[in-house]
Amino acid sequence: MATRAAIQANDQDVNDGMAEIELQKLQRQYRIMEGDRKAYSEESRILIGKQRATIEKLKKDNGHLQDELRLLEQRNEDRKKNGIQSKKAETMAEQAGKQTSISRAPL
Repeated sequence: MATRAAIQANDQDVNDGMAEIELQKLQRQYRIMEGDRKAYSEESRILIGKQRATIEKLKKDNGHLQDELRLLEQRNEDRKKNGIQSKKAETMAEQAGKQTSISRAPL
């Protein structure tokens, strides 16, 4: 029976050794995964910062473009108004000219 006890003790030592090896393996994997997680977190933080900066730049660009569009639309409206007013002025001048020529015509 002493041999059986020695075998069981030896088996226990082997199991303990295997458990220790497995624990070390798992701890190493954990450290690697933790490092990967930190690296991913840092990369994500940097990427998000760049994306936020891009969004702010695009918002600013959009605002400038909208301002420019409003200015161009206003100029277009002013040109239309000036064109209509010019036509009205020409029509009124023509009518005034006709009235003047009628009133100057010999009777």
